[in-house]
Amino acid sequence: MLGFRLYFLALIAPLVYFTFKFVFPDTFSTTITTLQGILKPSNIAATEITVAATTTATTMSTDATTTAATPDTIVSGKKMPVLFLSHGGPNLLSDDEYPLDEGIGKELQRIGKHITEEIKPKMVLVISAHWQAEPNAVHINQQQFTPLIYDFYGFPAKYYSATFEHIGSPELAHNVVNLLQSQKINAKTVNRGMDHGVWVALKKAGLEKAKFPIVEMSLYNNESMEKHIELGKALAPLREQGVLIIGSGMAVHNLRDLWNARDSVPDYVPKFDKQLDDIVLKSRAAENESIADVRARGATELAKSPYLRRAHPALEHLLPFHVVIGAAEDSKARKLAKLFELSLSWSCYMLD
Repeated sequence: MLGFRLYFLALIAPLVYFTFKFVFPDTFSTTITTLQGILKPSNIAATEITVAATTTATTMSTDATTTAATPDTIVSGKKMPVLFLSHGGPNLLSDDEYPLDEGIGKELQRIGKHITEEIKPKMVLVISAHWQAEPNAVHINQQQFTPLIYDFYGFPAKYYSATFEHIGSPELAHNVVNLLQSQKINAKTVNRGMDHGVWVALKKAGLEKAKFPIVEMSLYNNESMEKHIELGKALAPLREQGVLIIGSGMAVHNLRDLWNARDSVPDYVPKFDKQLDDIVLKSRAAENESIADVRARGATELAKSPYLRRAHPALEHLLPFHVVIGAAEDSKARKLAKLFELSLSWSCYMLD
């Protein structure tokens, strides 16, 4: 439970921080000092999270084999899959809270191994829930050497010295911009650090020091499901160029309810998670509709779900899913991981 409360603080603290800093500057210093006293590492006990309700781990199927190729030899003939990953907070890195031999820690390790040993992408493009650029434009980080952003607050000190050694790709960043602009989508390259929506999950997956470049891309700063699906469709040609596209968010992400969950999973968590399953796994081509069309329609109709605003009070952690749905085209789908923890769902999907 402690890890979830820390993750809740990580998400709401920036709002509190900037409100006090700019609206109440006279009390800003005192407030921060008080919070530091409350949240300093010595006051935080090492408590293992209790996973409430039944945990089901759905492991990656091995019925399909991938012809291996080194990053240097990948050509347009090998089409990359697309992934949706649930990423969590920095405490995901704790082997005490999320051990590597069970639960989401084990599944992320399995996914990372599959990426490096079987998929073998030339480059990776990650769309993060923690970067919303402009209402009508997306941004792509163009740096080859990108610093990390520790965009969380009140966690033990060890998380602020965590590393994620990787390289970027100015070439991929500019190619993405050109591709999007050719389809009349506003996009530009910028210099920005890598937020925890990217580096925490990929580090847990064992992708630190990977041989392939990793580039981060933003969402729009709006909640349009349709626009994010169209963004994914525009990115789809990258799959033919050896680029693995990853959407990093959470299948269910209600931090408000973490405080009131009382060690049980709220009913909206499995119900909304099943709606995602149905879209990804059960969509079938219909008359005058491809699988891609049916998935896109289902993803758009999530706006009408009675569970939507309980599962996602804000949509930024869901919208990477819509980008993935757009980029997936008619690809076959499988669920890589399933884990309910209080008011969170860690479901992950691959469409290949």
